[in-house]
Amino acid sequence: MNRSLLLMLLLAAAGSVMPHDIIADDNWPRFRGPNADGVAADNDRLPVTWNKSKNVEWVADVPGWGWACPILWGDQVFVSTVVSDEENDGPQKGLYLGQGVRTPAKGTHHWMVYCYDLKTGAVRWKYEAHTGQPKVPRHPKSTYASETPTTDGERLYVLFGDVGLYCFDYHGKQLWSHEIEPKKTFFDYGAAASPWAYNNRLFFLSEDGDTYVVEAGPEFKLLHSNSLDELCLSTPAVSKEKLLVRTASKLYCITKSTSQQTQDAAE
Repeated sequence: MNRSLLLMLLLAAAGSVMPHDIIADDNWPRFRGPNADGVAADNDRLPVTWNKSKNVEWVADVPGWGWACPILWGDQVFVSTVVSDEENDGPQKGLYLGQGVRTPAKGTHHWMVYCYDLKTGAVRWKYEAHTGQPKVPRHPKSTYASETPTTDGERLYVLFGDVGLYCFDYHGKQLWSHEIEPKKTFFDYGAAASPWAYNNRLFFLSEDGDTYVVEAGPEFKLLHSNSLDELCLSTPAVSKEKLLVRTASKLYCITKSTSQQTQDAAE
C-alpha cells in the first residue's frame, strides 16, 4: 500500500522565511544539520505552536515510506523515499514487542529521490534511483529509506544502504551511482547510518562497521574502506581533522598520526 508522509514548512507569526532570505547558516545539509547537533541558529520568526493548518505555509505529499530527514540547500528541499507497487505492512506505532520481520517486503519497489521548491512546495524534480524487489527484510519500525541524504554544496548524495550510493547535480541529473550488495543485518534492523560530506570527502558506513571514504565529486572514486569489525548503526561525526565513529561498544576518534601528517605535507 502506498502511504504519504507530510512535509511541512512552518511559519512564524511575524512572517515567512523566503528563499531570498537564505544565507549559508540557513542550509541544512545533512542528518542533524550543519554541525550535527540538531541545533539551528535562533530565529524569532520560527513558531512554537502549529497543527495541520496553523502556521503551515505548504504541505507536500511524499509517496511511499521513508524515515530519512529532509535536507535543505538554498531554495531546494531534498527527500528520499521508497514506493512499493504492492501493499505491505507499514511501520507501526506503539511499543515494539520483539515480533521481527524475517522476510523481505513483497512486490516491486521504487527507490526515489525528490526535490521540492522551498517557497511553494512544488516538486522540482524526482528521480528513480533503483527499481526491484527488496532482498533483505526491514525492522517493523523501519523503512528502506532511513538514511538521510547529504550535500557538499555542489552535489547531492543519497544513500540507500541495501541498493546503492547515488550522486546528483541540483537539477536532478544523476552523475554516478555505486551499487551496494544487500546483506542480512543484525536482527534484520536494516541499514541506518547516514552519509556525511566533509572537506571533499564522503563517508558512509555499513552495519558491519566498515567505513567507506569516497572522493566527493562528479565521478565515483573510492579512496579506501576501513573495517572496525563491530556492529555500527550510528552516523559518523567530523570535527576538523577528527572522525568520530561509534560502534556497539566503542567510540573511535580517528585522525592521522603525526608521521602521516608530515608525510602528506612533504608530498
